[in-house]
Amino acid sequence: MNLPNLSNPVPNLWRVVCGDLRGLYTGRSLLRVLAGFLAGGILANTPLDQWLEDAYRTHVHADSRTARTCQWIAKQVGDRYVVIGAPVAAMAAGWLAPASSAAAAAGSWGAQFARTFVAAAPAAYGGTWLLGGDRPKKNHGSAWQPWRWVEKGVSGHAMAGAIPFLVAAGMTANPAARAVLYAGSGAAAWSRLDSRSHYPSQIFLGWWCSFMALCAVRRRRAPRT
Repeated sequence: MNLPNLSNPVPNLWRVVCGDLRGLYTGRSLLRVLAGFLAGGILANTPLDQWLEDAYRTHVHADSRTARTCQWIAKQVGDRYVVIGAPVAAMAAGWLAPASSAAAAAGSWGAQFARTFVAAAPAAYGGTWLLGGDRPKKNHGSAWQPWRWVEKGVSGHAMAGAIPFLVAAGMTANPAARAVLYAGSGAAAWSRLDSRSHYPSQIFLGWWCSFMALCAVRRRRAPRT
């Protein structure tokens, strides 16, 4: 009897993750990531960030129960429990019902979600800790304060909340649906802007990390098992 080789899954998963990280943090991809951080740095360390924050607060923000409810819902998309639970559940569905096209699509979505999050995390959370900056509600400005560990340089909610929509957008051939999903990728970022939890530069950098990570994941094929 041929027993299944149980030593394969972990090494293969490790190769996939390492390949995604190499794909994002080397060569042209790394240059694109850094270009995004340069753009975010210009916003954060000039009056532009505060100007955009003030313009949104003056001309767009609505302090109503409906707006607050929408803001809360949008924030949950980037919540840690959703970020962990959604891809795991989707991959489990694909594994348990491989003959179902819907379950297979869910499994593919979950796998891309998980891989993109892992690839984006070093840039997003590293930038959060290393770059510094502060929240709008504290009125201290968004200027970077490297190594001061103030945890605000990049919005983690914007990064995590963008991934499920960006992955889904890449899986549909319908232009209208794709446009809606790309717009949805900014929902969590909007919630952080609307609640004065992050400056525009911080939410842009969070979204940019996710977008670049997904581009790196899509350029690769997972190693064969």
